[in-house]
Amino acid sequence: MKYAANRSKMKPIGLSMSHGRLTALTEATTKNGVSDVLRDRIMEGGLRFGESLPSERQLASELGVGRAIVRQALDDLDRQGLLERRGTRGRVVAFNRGADVPGWLRHSVVVLTLPRVTTGCWSVRDRWLRYTSLGTIDHLRESDIPTLVLRIDAVDAAELRRLARGRPMGVLIPEMNGRTAEVTQTALMFREAGVPVVCFGGSAELDAFDRVASDHTQGTHDLTVALLNRGAKRIVQCWPKPWDRYWFVGRQVGYERAMRAAGRSSATTIEFPHVASPTMDSTSFAYAVKQVAGFLLDVAHLRDHARPDALMLASDRDVSYAAAALRRLGLRPGDDVQLAGYDNYWDCCEERAFEPSPPVLTVDKCNERAGAEMVRLLLDRVAGRLPAEPQVRAVPQVVVEPARPVP
Repeated sequence: MKYAANRSKMKPIGLSMSHGRLTALTEATTKNGVSDVLRDRIMEGGLRFGESLPSERQLASELGVGRAIVRQALDDLDRQGLLERRGTRGRVVAFNRGADVPGWLRHSVVVLTLPRVTTGCWSVRDRWLRYTSLGTIDHLRESDIPTLVLRIDAVDAAELRRLARGRPMGVLIPEMNGRTAEVTQTALMFREAGVPVVCFGGSAELDAFDRVASDHTQGTHDLTVALLNRGAKRIVQCWPKPWDRYWFVGRQVGYERAMRAAGRSSATTIEFPHVASPTMDSTSFAYAVKQVAGFLLDVAHLRDHARPDALMLASDRDVSYAAAALRRLGLRPGDDVQLAGYDNYWDCCEERAFEPSPPVLTVDKCNERAGAEMVRLLLDRVAGRLPAEPQVRAVPQVVVEPARPVP
């Protein structure tokens, strides 16, 4: 039970309204304790919809706590949509226990998605996010679980709070798309209302939630091993900065582990310029290639016996730029230097029109499988099969060889 530790320290409580005053039969010593006391009475009907709360001073006196603790507790209940400010000084109960909460909602799962990016092909977004959402929805349908799919930007905060008060079975958030802070606030809103939440991703901001993450360490380890098996001896990673993103950190660990197991030294990572995606015309592509070539000069100017024979790029979309840049530097992509991509979406990249060399290998993050795993994790949480602390499940990645273009 939420806040079980706080509840265990409190005596049994009874609350009643008498002449506008709240009588408490316990000592609540923390903000969470005060929140629990008031939330329980609201949810059980002891404090009714539209009823005014006593002042902060009265509550502090009658609960035996400081006004600052009461104010923090009331602010929490405001955010959860259980209370509503009236004017500058008072609050009333905003939760209507019997009002339009459909019975089916408690047996349904809410899937929150983000708006689809429509600039260009943006297959990155399709592969990384859309397929994770489809995986969750398909698995829910196969499990005969009623599903409510909402775009997070199409529902305002008040509506989300009302939805949270209806206590759906759980919430799945399979998309982040660079909006982790906003999504985290939404997840907190549901969790504080007692609704289980499962997110997708490995960002530290999600550590407080049950989540599913793609296993970048395992995927990059297997990719490195595959390149070694293709005869590569000196493999170098080429990434745009910053390098402290969680997926880069995981990929670094996987690379070093594979190189160490093969008895080879890990090479220093080479910075790869961030190129705006997608590049839609040959002039812009040629300009970007010159920039990439400048960053790869060190690769071309090393002595032949020490030159890297494989580059591991951050994503498939970097392959065309790197291949064209190597040609400018007098090297043959695929022969002199093998290029490995990531994310398995090279067949959708617009840049293929200007440089058709595919990656020799890439990694599929199995996002649909990750979406299905989110559902399984949620159902385990609902059924009480998990410990109280947030759980993380890693989904294995798969190394694939893209189909080569027909001449």
